[in-house]
Amino acid sequence: MKATVQQVQRTSTTSTSNTVACRKCKSTQVVANKRGYSFLNMFLWLVIMGGGALACIALSSFLMERNEDAYQVIAIIFVLLSTLTIPVAILCGFVGRSKIVNGCMNCGHKWMPTKKN
Repeated sequence: MKATVQQVQRTSTTSTSNTVACRKCKSTQVVANKRGYSFLNMFLWLVIMGGGALACIALSSFLMERNEDAYQVIAIIFVLLSTLTIPVAILCGFVGRSKIVNGCMNCGHKWMPTKKN
């Protein structure tokens, strides 16, 4: 009788070793999806490049009376930043969209899968 109980325990542990379980609630109801478009990356780059354009405006008003050459360089940088802000932000949202993300159906926890050696 003891031998059959040990066999059942061994087979149950070997069959569950290949299943994916949630790290938070230990549920086995896990779904793997592609990450998709990242609005966080888009807005992050929008703020970074928009802040750079605003910094150029502040710097150009400071340098307008002192140095004409530096003012022209800052104006060119401002034009480049203001025209490229939205396209670069949109493209940055696509970075990493094909990565796989595991999601728990029980608690909603999401994580990136790791590869086992």
